[in-house]
Amino acid sequence: MAHILKSTDCVGNRPLDMTADADTQVDGLERLAELARHASPEGRARLENTIEVIARSRQTQSMTLKTVQQVKEELALVEQITLVAEAHNMDEERRSSAELHILKDTPRK
Repeated sequence: MAHILKSTDCVGNRPLDMTADADTQVDGLERLAELARHASPEGRARLENTIEVIARSRQTQSMTLKTVQQVKEELALVEQITLVAEAHNMDEERRSSAELHILKDTPRK
């Protein structure tokens, strides 16, 4: 059976409320499977194909949501690292500038 989305999944910044729909989604596939069991061989093949396509679609959607969340987390980490690096570079520039002022003010022989 396909992976059912959890209530914590989100699209953009909006969480998806999938808990109410999860039972409906499973029931829908179960009803299709029940129909397939009683269908003609041709109808059974069509329904089983439909069930497979829906299951793959749900799995792809779930994987996409997980990937988006991972990318958001990685981006947040990169932003933090970038801020730290920028602060470090600013400190280095200040030190270099202070050293230049000291050298400038030091009498030459």
